[in-house]
Amino acid sequence: MFEESPDGFISRWRSHAAFVQIFSRTEGLPLLELEAGGAIFQVLERTGPYLAPPGNAKAIINATVDSVEIHTGGRKFVEAASIGHMRGCGIVTLREDPFLVLDVGVPLVVGFQGRVAAEVMPGVWVSFEALPPIHGFVLHEPRSTVPRGPEGEAP
Repeated sequence: MFEESPDGFISRWRSHAAFVQIFSRTEGLPLLELEAGGAIFQVLERTGPYLAPPGNAKAIINATVDSVEIHTGGRKFVEAASIGHMRGCGIVTLREDPFLVLDVGVPLVVGFQGRVAAEVMPGVWVSFEALPPIHGFVLHEPRSTVPRGPEGEAP
């Protein structure tokens, strides 16, 4: 387990949230289907009570890997390999062991089950294959409201 609580994980990684499109689902189920970086994949929503509405949102996408492969360059991408499983290629933007933040077209917070090689540093290109499940932490940002007059009309 990488975090003490979902709230602690969100607090630590909020600045690395991705813009996502959430698709409709049965209310109360933790499996969330979303689009990010041109890929559609499923994540295990960690921010219950699992009421994230369909539409645009911000979410921290958290994958777990055993290792990454270093490249001299490439094309940023992320794709669904199967349900709850992804692979991709991108640039390391941050290293805070046992985590990396990758730019794969969208930010991705990657947790390592093993040791991170010393040469994996910001600016290095890597590819990965994540272990299922992929975790999703939907940010529930406060929504602004339109002020209403005494009769309920907008000014």
